[in-house]
Amino acid sequence: MLRKSSKNHTVICIFLLIFALGLACAPCKAETDNQKSFFRYSITAKPDYVLTLERGDYKSAIKEMRSLADKGDPYAQYDLGLLYFRGAAGLTQNYKEAEKWWRKAADQGLAEAQYDLSTIYGAGKGVPQNYREASKWTRKAAEQNVSIAQYNLAKFYEEGLGGIVQDYKEAAKWYRKAAEQGYVNAQHNLGVYYQKGFGVEQNYRESVKWYRKAAEQGYVNSQLMLGDKYMTGKGVSRDYVQAYKWFYIAAQTGDKLAQQGLEILPKYMTERQIAEAIKLAKEEKITGK
Repeated sequence: MLRKSSKNHTVICIFLLIFALGLACAPCKAETDNQKSFFRYSITAKPDYVLTLERGDYKSAIKEMRSLADKGDPYAQYDLGLLYFRGAAGLTQNYKEAEKWWRKAADQGLAEAQYDLSTIYGAGKGVPQNYREASKWTRKAAEQNVSIAQYNLAKFYEEGLGGIVQDYKEAAKWYRKAAEQGYVNAQHNLGVYYQKGFGVEQNYRESVKWYRKAAEQGYVNSQLMLGDKYMTGKGVSRDYVQAYKWFYIAAQTGDKLAQQGLEILPKYMTERQIAEAIKLAKEEKITGK
């Protein structure tokens, strides 16, 4: 999720600042994925306040950051809001202040701020919970190609929240946008949509395609679905070795459904086939999410 630079900017990860302080990104309550999202945007070099923070001089860093933020620098506004949200660098945690600074940056079009502002309204932190505001800012960030916002906008369409009329076709559209950027939950959900025919024409092959993409990223639910598809022959040729392989991979996380699959499949397999499936599973080197 890289953002184009303003005139004096080239690519660095602003989360150097966050990592230096041992912080994490603001959480998204509407987002149900285990996958963390880290935003990057472009700047010519680390701002002086980042260097000052890294030296541990929080007071001076905050003073400079606040000065830039007051002058309208959207990056400083965003970072100041982030520090208030986390209660870091000597600042007391204050969601209202976080909302204030993120809104200033969001109004200037900073996608990162738009997304984080949506999470504050979705979770009701520092402001009354307001799904209409959450969906509004989610859409703005989604339209700037922020994959996690695209995923959340799809959820708004799927559930008919935030003043949005339930529309599976629109949900599928936004899941696809996020899925094409590699966003694992969106890939899985798009697989479900093709399997069930929600907002798209039912297509088991397409369903398997998206389950596979998510499964290869370690997404257990997609691994289970792939195992099921190979076992039943929906969207792929029936293949018990492949079914066992994907159940075996999912089972490494302790998943009970995967364990059940491993108990059922040997009734239809030889010992050699089971050994081959386990070998293939280990060669994948996939860990679950």
